[in-house]
Amino acid sequence: MPRTPLPIGTWGEISTRTLKTTKNGKNGKNGKSAKHLAHARFRDHDGKVRAVTATGTTKTAARTALLLKLQNRARTNHSGDLSTNHKVNHLLDLSERRFAGLVADGTRSPTTLATDRRALNNHVRPAIGELHIGEATTQRLDTVLTDIKHHAGAPTARTCRAVISGAMKLAVRYGAITVNPAREVDTIETKPKNPPRALTTKEVTLLQKTLTTDGNALQADLPDLVTFMLGTGVRVGEALAVLWNQVNLDTGKVEITHTIARPPGEGLIRKTTKSRTGERVVSLPIWAATSLRAPHHRHPSRRPSLPQLDRRLPRPFQHPPSRPHRPIPRRQHRPTRAWPNAPRPPAPNRPPNRRPTRPSQSLHHPRHLHGPPTR
Repeated sequence: MPRTPLPIGTWGEISTRTLKTTKNGKNGKNGKSAKHLAHARFRDHDGKVRAVTATGTTKTAARTALLLKLQNRARTNHSGDLSTNHKVNHLLDLSERRFAGLVADGTRSPTTLATDRRALNNHVRPAIGELHIGEATTQRLDTVLTDIKHHAGAPTARTCRAVISGAMKLAVRYGAITVNPAREVDTIETKPKNPPRALTTKEVTLLQKTLTTDGNALQADLPDLVTFMLGTGVRVGEALAVLWNQVNLDTGKVEITHTIARPPGEGLIRKTTKSRTGERVVSLPIWAATSLRAPHHRHPSRRPSLPQLDRRLPRPFQHPPSRPHRPIPRRQHRPTRAWPNAPRPPAPNRPPNRRPTRPSQSLHHPRHLHGPPTR
């Protein structure tokens, strides 16, 4: 009857033999030290059995070195199947590499990968990385996510839950477990501290008037940018990524297909939207189209200042010449800096600030309008 083959990723009995002895033929302290060889047969993940060896000055040292070598070989030579004895860290490594491959193929966003990696390194791995996959029960994951919610906030806890759920789906697909334990975790809910608020007509008028009289705002094209966002309701990154060939001022239509992002290690890039639903055509009100005609005629061939972009494609909204790597000026140059909820104390040896108190706004507030003004 044929011998039962070794399971994939396991090894047989370890044997040792002496390669070199001391001068007197013993493993004594005088003369040259002895050398021992440990040997075992390992079945790789391609099904082939190969010999693996390690040496040491004693039989125990050689055997320990070989065991470490075999364990590393079993962990790194992964073929697609997991077991409940694998650690969650190993599963997270597989899930992260798979998602990185999807980003390289262009089917996932690099900003999502960066967000998931922050959640992995800061929260998920310290909490459950050393557990075995079989030990990651629903009750234990629910406790971990609740703790993350209390210490880091609900948005971070939701990101961690999505990361853990994606990794556990991979474990189910590879046969390590039969049910995704993160699927039954309690819903992470919380009330927003600052709920979205639409700008009032008075605030919009004040915003536009202040931007058109501020030198730093004019240099950074903020009046045109804010007008475009007020008229379309798109995000800041989507507005900065629009090209002139995507804007039809005659029909009042704008194609939104890309956004501006800053993945770690890549700098500022123009990339496609995260999903197909992000690619859309929005209407541009007449008053916004009229306002944008002036910069289009003044600079019909302006080039983008981002090195990663095609310089043959002009964009309506440029980055400041002094800060070409930033989508908006630095915080100390923002006009919103001059709109605190309370007047600033006067600086030493300077006259007091006579500017009236203004409501605090940012470039994200136009997104909270109920809809663009009617034509």
